[in-house]
Amino acid sequence: MNYAHQVIDHAVAYVDGRVHTNALENFWSLLKRSIHGTYMSVEPFHLYRYLDEQSFRYNLRKRPSLLFRGRRPRSRFFLLEREIPR
Repeated sequence: MNYAHQVIDHAVAYVDGRVHTNALENFWSLLKRSIHGTYMSVEPFHLYRYLDEQSFRYNLRKRPSLLFRGRRPRSRFFLLEREIPR
């Protein structure tokens, strides 16, 4: 794939049309949260595996049916709602 590399100077502006760093900053934020929250620490030798997993999750974030195959778990609210006698 050929990508057109463009540069944004944050001293001048943060957005220039479709040129911005928001997606990259979002990805790094999610990666850091997953490392600190889920894994607690990461060995440098395995860092590429964590990056692969996070990029997979990030790329499929708007298509949860591909992430979670099979039966979707019911929400807790739905179960409580069913159990309420009427």
